[in-house]
Amino acid sequence: DQIEAVLALSWFTPLTQSLNMRQLSLATLFADFIGTALYRDKIECHLNQLAHSDPLTGLPNRAGFYQLLDQTLLRAQTGDRHTALVMIDIDHFKTVNDTLGHEFGDRLLKEISNRLREVIHPEDKIARLGGDELAILIESARHLKDLQDIVRRIAQAIYLRIGREGEFVRISASIGVCEIHPIETRNHNALMCAADSAMYQAKRAGGNCVVFAPFLTPDVAG
Repeated sequence: DQIEAVLALSWFTPLTQSLNMRQLSLATLFADFIGTALYRDKIECHLNQLAHSDPLTGLPNRAGFYQLLDQTLLRAQTGDRHTALVMIDIDHFKTVNDTLGHEFGDRLLKEISNRLREVIHPEDKIARLGGDELAILIESARHLKDLQDIVRRIAQAIYLRIGREGEFVRISASIGVCEIHPIETRNHNALMCAADSAMYQAKRAGGNCVVFAPFLTPDVAG
């Protein structure tokens, strides 16, 4: 057990007079009411966290990602940074599951998630959308070169060789990047489609590469 809160009540009574039963009952009732409210709030926060988090990696899930995307698009309207949506598909992940087992695949996802946490800025946010698909919202890049450097570090973090007992698989990523222009902040779907399309273009090119999507036009963005 641990103390969650401290409740202090006071009555304007003479120093020589102790609290009567009515006052004690009222204080107890009030404390119970506050305690129940705090407990409910704690449970709701916990349930909300579970609903928006991926249990395997601890990253935001798809629902959590959309919340982060809303916040990012709002900030992107200032237009003072190279904000971008990065979509990531892990190459050869099915091969990992088929040859090394799903448990090994889960460990790989956790390892990649930890690697990505290490190479991005605290302002940037990672999410697992499902399966082997990840998304990163980049907000820390002040210049285009900064964005390119971040994306390069992301690709390098996922490039690794894994295996056991003589069976090895080379892991890399197909990455699609869509810069978020201030005029594009009105439509989530257009941004997601642009980044997703760039990612699949990288996949069709053989993987282990990055494709930058072109800016969306105002007509497409709206």
